[in-house]
Amino acid sequence: MGKQLSLKPKLIVSHNSAMRLVAAAEWLNAYPADAEILIVSPTREAGDEFVRNAALAAGARFGLTRLTLNQLASVLAAPLLARAGRAPTSDLVLTAVAARAVHLLLAEGAVSYFEPVATRPGFPRAVARTLEELRMNDADARAIARLARGGPDLAALAERTDRELAEAKLADRAAVFAAAIEAVESATPPQAVGLPLLLLDVQLPSKLEAQLIAALSERAPEVFAAAARGDERTIARLEHALDCKAVEAEDANQTTSLASLKRHLFEDSCCEPAKLDDTLTLTSWPGEARECVEIARSIQQEAARGVAFDRIAVFL
Repeated sequence: MGKQLSLKPKLIVSHNSAMRLVAAAEWLNAYPADAEILIVSPTREAGDEFVRNAALAAGARFGLTRLTLNQLASVLAAPLLARAGRAPTSDLVLTAVAARAVHLLLAEGAVSYFEPVATRPGFPRAVARTLEELRMNDADARAIARLARGGPDLAALAERTDRELAEAKLADRAAVFAAAIEAVESATPPQAVGLPLLLLDVQLPSKLEAQLIAALSERAPEVFAAAARGDERTIARLEHALDCKAVEAEDANQTTSLASLKRHLFEDSCCEPAKLDDTLTLTSWPGEARECVEIARSIQQEAARGVAFDRIAVFL
């Protein structure tokens, strides 16, 4: 049956991805091999690779559902959207709807601040991305209108885009996540709701994404989450959604130059001065062409030494 499981959500934070994956694998393998568990990862491939590596230590497993957060939201929202006669949009469709909204508002003379750039080819795409970000963070149209620069224009674009989506029976990403949250909180939630939940380095850049995680966590018998140290926004949202404090998982014995770089690269912190060792190489070449050639040579040298391609990192 495995070791006794804790019902309290647990959030592990580390700059070392290997430590996060090991901690997640230990949590997973504490369950029986046929236990149903929901795994949410940044990409489907990352979830598959994690499960394969975890199975090497514990043997074959069954009943694992592996999805990205977007895929999970789509699965959860599908029945509600179908009953409402609405279809999810793609990025291309949303851009087309935004382009129609821009065209209609220009024809009505309702665009002033953005008028000089509204006919540029990239403007509809910029509008679609901006509106998606605002709607995913549940921004109010009145609050948008109060923005100092372009607020009234942006609010008008948001309202017209919403109208066009409604008339076409389309659901943008925010509508999908809202429907997914409603499904999770319903009296008869979908099958995936209520399973033990593993969140594997899932980023939460928006309010609706965090709300979906919170809703899933409330229904899950146990939750384990791993997050990269330095992603303070995601860590704060996970702490709030899971109602727990993050636990640092660091290896104090790692004192190499590479370990120091990984620990401080994306943080406003510094380390004790130390001599550069052979775990890290700092180089510089004149011109991009020469730089590309030398990087390719370095990758070939590492591959010849037996280093796997997915274990090679190049920072430019």
